[in-house]
Amino acid sequence: MVGVVSVIGSGPSGISAALELAKDNSVLLIEQAGMLGGKLNELSCKGEIECLECGVCSGLKLIDRVKKEKKIEIMLESKIVGVSFLESKACLRIEQREQTVERLVDGIVLATGHDIYKSNEETDRVISGARFEREFRLGIAHDFEKGEKVAFVQCHGSRDRHFNYCSRVCCKHAARFAKRATEKGASVTVFYLDLRDKKMREIENVRYIRAKIGEFVLDNNQVVVRYTSENEEPCEDKYDRIILSTGLLPSSSNQALASMFRLELVDGFAERSYAPLPIVTAGTLRGPMDIIESINSGYQSAKELMSKMNAKRE
Repeated sequence: MVGVVSVIGSGPSGISAALELAKDNSVLLIEQAGMLGGKLNELSCKGEIECLECGVCSGLKLIDRVKKEKKIEIMLESKIVGVSFLESKACLRIEQREQTVERLVDGIVLATGHDIYKSNEETDRVISGARFEREFRLGIAHDFEKGEKVAFVQCHGSRDRHFNYCSRVCCKHAARFAKRATEKGASVTVFYLDLRDKKMREIENVRYIRAKIGEFVLDNNQVVVRYTSENEEPCEDKYDRIILSTGLLPSSSNQALASMFRLELVDGFAERSYAPLPIVTAGTLRGPMDIIESINSGYQSAKELMSKMNAKRE
């Protein structure tokens, strides 16, 4: 056993990092919520006829492995409230259910995740992709229906007037639900500025419109989408349901995290730490990425941490 390490956050990157580190270390996995998984708990399988490779199932399987791994100690409902850097270790002050404990660790993986852009244009018929998936998983949002007119609006909250970077996951997310909608017999339109994922373009029976969205107007039981076409012409169409592909944002906790662990923030995301102890970041704390990319990021960050810990001992 090399040492004691802590992984803070138990989303896709946190659980994969914990499993990788547990091969040679004792791992303290700290999660602020009451269950493992982070935003995985808000996601659902999107395939019905075939697997659409969204990564949710892979993440859930990793959670089961973490729960069975004897070298991983899990602390739920726990929050880091302070850290002190000693000569060769860090002392984490952890608040858990109104009690504060201190734990010494040799290295840290920060995998605290991201936030989702919250649109002020949401209504009962205009909803974000994140909200739709959460409600779909819980059985609140009904599945797509034959003859239903559905529009997916891409880049809402990223690559537009709100944030100028690409969230990377939106095209894949919308593509999987658009495919499901067409399989159910719905009429699907995708409004986009730029499609980064080639799978989005490969879906059959989908109408693609490159346009700038103006506004959504409720008209009885439908929504009127007013937009400017690629030819700069004003247009409008009616739909039964609008799903907004909302962007990924840096977590609101990143500023406090940066101060505590001496992180360098770029556009609100953190790629590196300048603390005297080996500390690495993983997953969407580093920047937008999908579930599979986050899982792989966790594995790579764990290996990076081990390399830094070994170098420090030499």
